[in-house]
Amino acid sequence: MLALSILTTLLASVATLGAAAPAQPSLDQPGDLTTDLSQYEIGGSDFERRQTSCPRYEVISARGTGESQSSPRGNAGTVRGILAAVPGGRNYEVVYGATSNFATGPATGARDLISRVTTVRRTCPDTKFVFVGYSQGAMVVVTAENDGGLPQDSVAAAILYGSPYWLPNRPENAGSARSGRGIAAFGSGNTTPSSYQGKTQDVCNTGDNICTGSGSIAAHLGYSGSASERAAVEFAAGKLNAALGGSTPTNPTQPPTCTC
Repeated sequence: MLALSILTTLLASVATLGAAAPAQPSLDQPGDLTTDLSQYEIGGSDFERRQTSCPRYEVISARGTGESQSSPRGNAGTVRGILAAVPGGRNYEVVYGATSNFATGPATGARDLISRVTTVRRTCPDTKFVFVGYSQGAMVVVTAENDGGLPQDSVAAAILYGSPYWLPNRPENAGSARSGRGIAAFGSGNTTPSSYQGKTQDVCNTGDNICTGSGSIAAHLGYSGSASERAAVEFAAGKLNAALGGSTPTNPTQPPTCTC
């Protein structure tokens, strides 16, 4: 109960500070990693109604605590960078509350992520996936990977930022942090499964108080536009290209119903 209370208090501060933080300049500069995502987005029933061909891949993004469902910022540069680097993709935002209810939030998001993968693969079995999770969203991704309901060979890469589940000395780790542990890593049992480690970057930087347990919230809010983000985009694009193997988009196994 004490650990949950600490987690709730600290991550609630992320929501408050994230909402109050000024817009980062890099998000307003044309030509960087944060180009408008609307051309890539398809969510919910739109997939069944509007899809006319299968994408080569889909970036599934899980936002952090307090971020808007429609326009989250924490993962924006990574998602857009991947979509710009590898043609034929699109973005889906995990549907979950992203509130300070951390006892149920990650599990709720994980169910939506798994459902999304299952829905896409029903008509597009060759489509690959990249998962991106920031803060509580990283918990969503790791929870989904541990569920056992995902087709591992369809997941090309996973990028995590500032994960409360972060632990030192693990092969998937990236970023500058070398010590500490995430504020939800105590007895949670949720770590990246070994089968995903080779295609995951779990990015935690020194001073991020959410993934290392000490420091400041400023470091936790500092991944967007950083060198760590650029490295993560390059990593994910490389893994994705390897998984795609030069493949091209194919038609769905069943024609989608279109009411447009």
